[in-house]
Amino acid sequence: MISDGPLEIHVLDYLRCGKLKPPNIVEMTDFFEDHINYYIEIRTNMEESECKNIFLQVVDVLHHLHTKALVVHRDIKDENIILDSDSKVKLANFGDAAYIKNCPFDIFVGTIAC
Repeated sequence: MISDGPLEIHVLDYLRCGKLKPPNIVEMTDFFEDHINYYIEIRTNMEESECKNIFLQVVDVLHHLHTKALVVHRDIKDENIILDSDSKVKLANFGDAAYIKNCPFDIFVGTIAC
């Protein structure tokens, strides 16, 4: 996960210490940086099969959108993929969506990676 910076890393490092660790926050296992970004490694309890199931559901919904509904989402990212209580994928945020047309898209939309 790309971090907002050293303060976020420091706070998560501080919170992972023993009694200070609150429930329901991401658990940072490590951090590092390169010449552009800071990165946080987080721990999840998901098995590979669960990840595969989520991925396949995302592929299915995108295939349906592109081939049946003729719609492109244009902002696929983790924040826009929601799981319900049965681990079924719900694709959210269609604010940048567009109908597929027979000419190229000429305007950028979506989230710009920093």
